[in-house]
Amino acid sequence: MKKVLSMIITITMLITCIFSTVVTVNAENVDISIDSLEDVISFLMINLNNYFGKTLKEFLNSVYIDVNDVDIDIIKVFSFETFDDIITDKDILRIKKLLAKLYGYIKVSLEEKYNISKQYLQQEISEDFKVINIVDVGWNGSIQEAIMNILDKDVVGYYFGTKKNKRVNSFVDMFGYYFDFGEPNDNMDKVFEQIMMYELIFSAPHGGVVDYHLKNDKVIPILNNDESYNEIIMKFQNSAFDIIKLYIKYIKYFDSLDRDFCVFSYQKFLNDYEYNDVINFKKLETDYVIGSNKKFKFVNVISALDEISDEEFYKVANGSLWSGAFLLEGETTKTTSYLEGVKKFKNLKFEYFLQDKNLYMSYDVGGNEVYYFNEMDQKIMNPSY
Repeated sequence: MKKVLSMIITITMLITCIFSTVVTVNAENVDISIDSLEDVISFLMINLNNYFGKTLKEFLNSVYIDVNDVDIDIIKVFSFETFDDIITDKDILRIKKLLAKLYGYIKVSLEEKYNISKQYLQQEISEDFKVINIVDVGWNGSIQEAIMNILDKDVVGYYFGTKKNKRVNSFVDMFGYYFDFGEPNDNMDKVFEQIMMYELIFSAPHGGVVDYHLKNDKVIPILNNDESYNEIIMKFQNSAFDIIKLYIKYIKYFDSLDRDFCVFSYQKFLNDYEYNDVINFKKLETDYVIGSNKKFKFVNVISALDEISDEEFYKVANGSLWSGAFLLEGETTKTTSYLEGVKKFKNLKFEYFLQDKNLYMSYDVGGNEVYYFNEMDQKIMNPSY
């Protein structure tokens, strides 16, 4: 019975990709937990850095402002000449002030999005349901909270993983599979190191929701039409379901189907950086930031390792959506340099982890690794230092 239950939970987690074909929700449309003007501005500024090098118009459109409704004299007060001005990191403060000035426009737009989101949920969810059960990848339960507040119904969430979040976790029913409210912490850390790769396999295969529109009194979701990205997601998920069918066929021969067993193969795939896998992922990019037309790569390309510093190498490789995946410019096959690069990335990652935790590493008289919180402790605890 325990093995069957574990398998059911695993299948339930993978069904996340199916859930959105029944009720698809745009997180930005339904997040109603923002109370003050300052909170609103902070929320809208989250993705500003993705618009550096782009026009003011593109950014304002991403935060629900139709520039056709805005008097150009308003932006001139904040030293912008036109909506086509290119924004940089030096414009953060004046954009923040501009958004405060345009709060009236933003409020009207957000209210419209809130109302159409509510209409969509009411359209898709029967009034007879006393409790709504949702399945999602995780992490804070913000969509669950929003649905609960919009429909005034009890909502129970089943997730691949959940984080600690006192504001949300204190009043919603939510359950994590691989980690629950951040525990086991090691499991959460593993997932968050490769969070975009986990988001990938739990994505809706028909594309994420970017907005809604009303047609013949019916609310229709507008989906991201990135066909190549959606096609790859579908292949991932079809393969996952094939594996599940195989597990079910031979389930009586398994002693255990615990959490670690179910995640092990994918985690190993992510950590091995096999060259052919990385080559395939080089083709994949996404504009996963809602409202942005900027593409993000799952695998970044790096020049020869001896031409850049360790810090720059780590920054570029770690900046891939598949964190640590990289390719060397001009090389078309796996080389010694590539293997050295993989090893270097893992070593640097460990080194930066120690620095972040303020730890020192040394060796005892037997040659075993020993860790200390500071240099003085090391001298006291290891006389041979």
